[in-house]
Amino acid sequence: MNHIRTGVRIARKIQDSEHAIDHAIIAVSAMIQTMVEGRLEAGVAAQTGHEALNHAVEGLARLNQVRGDVIAGHDVLKSVADAAGIPYRMEGTMEPKITTPTGRLTVVAA
Repeated sequence: MNHIRTGVRIARKIQDSEHAIDHAIIAVSAMIQTMVEGRLEAGVAAQTGHEALNHAVEGLARLNQVRGDVIAGHDVLKSVADAAGIPYRMEGTMEPKITTPTGRLTVVAA
C-alpha cells in the first residue's frame, strides 16, 4: 500500500510540474509579445531591446526543453509504476493522452 501512496504523491507532483511549466511558457510568451508590441508602439528602431528579446526567446526555448524532459520523465515513471504493479490510473488527472506524435499543427477547417 505504501507503494501506491507514494505513486499517487508522485503523480500529483508530475501534474503540478507540467502545469507550472505550461504557465511559465504562457507568461514568457506574453512577455515577448509585449516587448515586440512595445517597441512598435514606441516607434523605436528594431535594435532597441533586441538583445533582451534574444534572451527572452532563448529562455522560452529552454522552457520548452524542460517541458519535454519532464514529459519524458513522466513516461519513464509510467514504466516504473507498471513494473511495481502500481495502478497509475487509479489517481491522477484523467487528462486525455494523445499517443500519436503531435509535433505539427494541422489546419482547422472553418
